[in-house]
Amino acid sequence: MLAKQYKLTKADNIKGILNKGKQYSSQYFVIKTQETEEPISRFSIVISNKISKKAVIRNKLRRQLFEIIRLHPEETSLKKPHKIVILPRTRALQLDYNRLETELIQTFKAKPVQKDLPTYN
Repeated sequence: MLAKQYKLTKADNIKGILNKGKQYSSQYFVIKTQETEEPISRFSIVISNKISKKAVIRNKLRRQLFEIIRLHPEETSLKKPHKIVILPRTRALQLDYNRLETELIQTFKAKPVQKDLPTYN
């Protein structure tokens, strides 16, 4: 289990990251990040009811993802401390633990997706 000090808990923090954070994505995950002044990176996993109506399934996926983060701190963090929100996609439910681990680590290594914002003169 990931220690409490590494978890993001406040809804306000999570909403801010979801709205303004950099985005990394793959076919299984969307990862939103925002740089922080804190000395360590902190994580949150948001799994909506759209993924599964059953809480047991959502919680199992959440526990597996937190365990992957705990076991691979270097691979699942960025160069500087960040607040990180992981949003699994529905396809992630079909993966076994080993494949889930591989896909999450690869998603962290991907380049961030930049949103092209219109420029006004």
